[in-house]
Amino acid sequence: MRHTKKYGRRSGPQVTVLMTVILLGLLALGGCGSDDNPTDPGGGGGGGTMTATVNGEPFSAAIVQGVRNGGALGVGASNVGAELTIGLGWLDTGEPSYNISVGSAATGTVVKAAGGTWQASGDQGSGTIIVETLTATRVAGKFSFTAVLVSTTGTPATMTVTNGTFDAELTSPAASQE
Repeated sequence: MRHTKKYGRRSGPQVTVLMTVILLGLLALGGCGSDDNPTDPGGGGGGGTMTATVNGEPFSAAIVQGVRNGGALGVGASNVGAELTIGLGWLDTGEPSYNISVGSAATGTVVKAAGGTWQASGDQGSGTIIVETLTATRVAGKFSFTAVLVSTTGTPATMTVTNGTFDAELTSPAASQE
């Protein structure tokens, strides 16, 4: 008898692990950089690149953090001054493409420092994360998503993120805390 692994709706613990990875990445970004020199955000925060178009405006990351926690992967990035942060998260099933849709564990998040959090996840919004490279120390790919306002402040009601690319060094949560 041959057993095959089925991938479907993720259970509560898997989603909790995924959200933990995303939050670790975003928290690591929040502690990085220097407010004294906005053209040089300072150290920490891992390494890599992320670019995207957010509601028609270009986004280019100054700080990128990739985190792996078991099968969960997260990539977070902030622009200079951390005015805008983009977070991606998914459970690695070995597939090259992860849909952000009802029942999926993949997520896309946008946070504005001036106020507002938008999220595409298993119960709102939509999108895709495509993994082109995944090694023990690096993850790279493309993404796009439409996220819904989930905080009590912020406008507009949705954020559309297109033409997204990422290339991030991966750390474990323990290494992120050092």
